[in-house]
Amino acid sequence: MRKIITITLFLLLGSCKDAQTSTTSITILADRTDVDIPKPNYKVIQTLFDLEDKPNNGVVLKFQNIGNTDFNPVQSIEIKEGSLLDNSFQRKSDVTEFYKAIAGLIEKENSKNYSFQKSSILFPLIENLKALQEHKGSRVLVLYSDLAEFSQVYNSYEISNLKNANPQKMAVEINTKIEIPRLQDTKLYIIYYPKTQEQNNDFKFNLELYRELFKASGLIIKVGIDNQIKY
Repeated sequence: MRKIITITLFLLLGSCKDAQTSTTSITILADRTDVDIPKPNYKVIQTLFDLEDKPNNGVVLKFQNIGNTDFNPVQSIEIKEGSLLDNSFQRKSDVTEFYKAIAGLIEKENSKNYSFQKSSILFPLIENLKALQEHKGSRVLVLYSDLAEFSQVYNSYEISNLKNANPQKMAVEINTKIEIPRLQDTKLYIIYYPKTQEQNNDFKFNLELYRELFKASGLIIKVGIDNQIKY
């Protein structure tokens, strides 16, 4: 009998080890200065939660609109980590309510009218990236923006022809004005789809500038999020 109990205990401990939970911290920044910038999409954001395969994981989601001011309200929604010992039906209900809360938040913010004309992106971006470093689990920031900058750091609207500018030299100059922290194991998804050749050229320049700016920080920069089609 003791042997059976011991084997059962080892199996239970093993299953708990295999089902270790973690918390993902996700920040969404929505640039509201141009109608051509995509609005945050709940279905796309949901693919980053990993709650379908790991329902007991936790998620902390923060949402902030950005425009021509450096400071805007931050809204937060969280679902804490669950346990194998929790009621599975209650956990599914909690996850469903979490999904509904985020979908409602994004829908509400997308439906508002915004009067921002130009965007200050770098300051709120870096501040939010710094805040993510306090989190020990997975760290993700999703930035909906064309990366056009209007701030004391630099003004991309004053550059008449971005495709003839030098992003490397500009990154060196900007680095003398603003400190880029260490951002190891953090992912930045930039969501923007140019519709004209001019938009395409400007975005290519701004994207290369960002890659130069954050090159030494360890930040992982990706453009777009793959649509995961389930069937």
